[in-house]
Amino acid sequence: MQKEPKTGVSMIMCCYNSEKIIQKSLEAMLEQQTNIPCEIIIVDNNCTDNTVSLVKKIYKESSSGIHLTIINEPNSGISNARKKGFLEAKYPYISFIDDDNVVQNDWVGTVHDLFQKNPEIGILGSSNEALFLNGKEPEWFDRVKGSYACNTQGGDLEELTITRRYVYGAGMCIRKEILAEVYDIALPMYLSGRRGGRLLSGDDSELGMRAILLGYRMYCSDQLKLKHMMTDERLTWNYFRKMSEGHKQSSIILQVYSSLIQCKIPPRRREIIKKLMEGWKKYIKKYKFRHLDQPNHISSLTYIYLKGRTVGMLSYFNDY
Repeated sequence: MQKEPKTGVSMIMCCYNSEKIIQKSLEAMLEQQTNIPCEIIIVDNNCTDNTVSLVKKIYKESSSGIHLTIINEPNSGISNARKKGFLEAKYPYISFIDDDNVVQNDWVGTVHDLFQKNPEIGILGSSNEALFLNGKEPEWFDRVKGSYACNTQGGDLEELTITRRYVYGAGMCIRKEILAEVYDIALPMYLSGRRGGRLLSGDDSELGMRAILLGYRMYCSDQLKLKHMMTDERLTWNYFRKMSEGHKQSSIILQVYSSLIQCKIPPRRREIIKKLMEGWKKYIKKYKFRHLDQPNHISSLTYIYLKGRTVGMLSYFNDY
């Protein structure tokens, strides 16, 4: 039986029709300046465009010595793709890098050193900055940049286990042995993450919260830096509304995890229903569904919250 490597980093990128965005991300991974053993795993999650052929072309034309593997995951959803990537990974430190993330050239070395020098770290989040491909930042973006996973997540090596309880999936790093325990739990993952064009979310938070419930600790580090590419289509208020509604849908499930981490009783069904009904009554009385297309207007933001939570509540009661 082949022994597991004692050190090294597996960079996992999950792709669904990524040909328009992946080149900068993949080139940054291939340009890592390190002597640490590492690999790149590209998970084809039902791509119907030229993503796979483009990946092969970029890799062939690069002078990188980093080994790259392309695997397929037919079950849609980034949660399924990440699990498939984990099963293929051979190194003890896993780094999830999205197809629109541009990591610094010392990413692998920094991930390795942080885990090696800090054995208490189980899950690690990065410091993410928006990269506007057209150079124009919408005036409303700064207020909501956290929803786009474009923010610092705390001070350097700040523990988030009890306070924040999640890190962004973009740049999430985790020990492979922890992922093995998380995926070994009999209960399935409830949140699938993005499925094709559906902007669902929360799968990365669920993964991290399950690890916390297993007794592992979560930190962030501003030594780990990446740029999160923002395309024009993502910088519309309509896209933000759909994305945020997806966030709020998953918040019902994540609230249960969060309560358990804090040793609190999760909210009961009638409590959730009562709070949402009160929220809708106040909203209708005050705003009457006006200003929904106005970025940053309190009416629009409140509507996003209530609609997402309501859809999430109905799915939660129906499915779980």
